[in-house]
Amino acid sequence: MPTNLTGPCCRPRFPDPTKPSGFFRKIPADNQKEVFGDSGQVCKKADCWRYFGYKEEKQKAGRPRKRPVTEAGPSTGVPVAVAEDPCPPIVVKVDEVWGVRYVNIASMTEAERGNKLQLPPHTNLEVLCHGHFRRTEDDDNGFYCAFWVPLFKLHKFFSREEVAASMDYFENGLYTELNEGLDAFEQSDEFAQQQDE
Repeated sequence: MPTNLTGPCCRPRFPDPTKPSGFFRKIPADNQKEVFGDSGQVCKKADCWRYFGYKEEKQKAGRPRKRPVTEAGPSTGVPVAVAEDPCPPIVVKVDEVWGVRYVNIASMTEAERGNKLQLPPHTNLEVLCHGHFRRTEDDDNGFYCAFWVPLFKLHKFFSREEVAASMDYFENGLYTELNEGLDAFEQSDEFAQQQDE
């Protein structure tokens, strides 16, 4: 590497071009990135070399994770499993509805979670059902479990009235539980302390 190059470093936003680190190197001839000044040289600071492609991008510090996570996991600090159990193909019976969701946030990017929902809610509505499921037509015994079931799949196995009745029961129970939970919270010491503040 030639040692007669004297700089200054031409990486934009360089902290202090008068205090480069070590030897200089010419920037690549096919460089398409923004440059500072007209020296056409880069110092040997790691970030400068990365900018012009002489060094690999900075890696995340620490050991790699043993368990795969979604894009959301590391940025929020909460590991999230990449895939969840898919609903078996046959829904025999629904005992209880445990919840409703419009999207699976574990599969969304951080940008998607930061914006409003782009799809009309009914297009991807899922119902968390506990009930009896079968893996195939030949699966005589089946099994009991809970899965997120797409609304269209529920309607495939049950009439509109049956689905609506299950949802009404869930909503009424949810409304009752919300009111009971709020009543209990309003009787707690924590609520009293919030009111005093």
